[in-house]
Amino acid sequence: MDLEMVKKRNRAFLLLLLTGFVCYLLLEWVIYMFERDQVEWVTVDPHIEQMIEKRPTAADGLNTDADPSENGAAYGAGRNKIDINTATVSELETLNGIGPVKAREIVEHRERHGPFQSIDQIKDVKGIGEATFTKIKDDIMVDSNTLK
Repeated sequence: MDLEMVKKRNRAFLLLLLTGFVCYLLLEWVIYMFERDQVEWVTVDPHIEQMIEKRPTAADGLNTDADPSENGAAYGAGRNKIDINTATVSELETLNGIGPVKAREIVEHRERHGPFQSIDQIKDVKGIGEATFTKIKDDIMVDSNTLK
């Protein structure tokens, strides 16, 4: 084997070794960043997510004709209606089908256009259509004292 061939082989080996070392450092840095930020990867089963979001009905074994105290507060039974003219984002998020984005949209719409005159006007908010309105109409109200 001549000297040029040995030099080429050694250079290739050193390049491979250096590449492996850089990959090792990169991997260590990624691990450090995840541990430092305490990033957690959580996978939620879609079926469980639906169970969390879904409001129980009579079909689920919830006695809708009974005294609200029999069904328990865990399902939001017996709670007061939410005044959409005074509700905070977190209060609006408790409504069925209203997440943080839609709740912020409701508050921003109210701030831009003034108080809602009726609960039907909530359909003017971006992202709230007839289906969402049907879900929340029994849980919202407009208090005449909050109208300007």
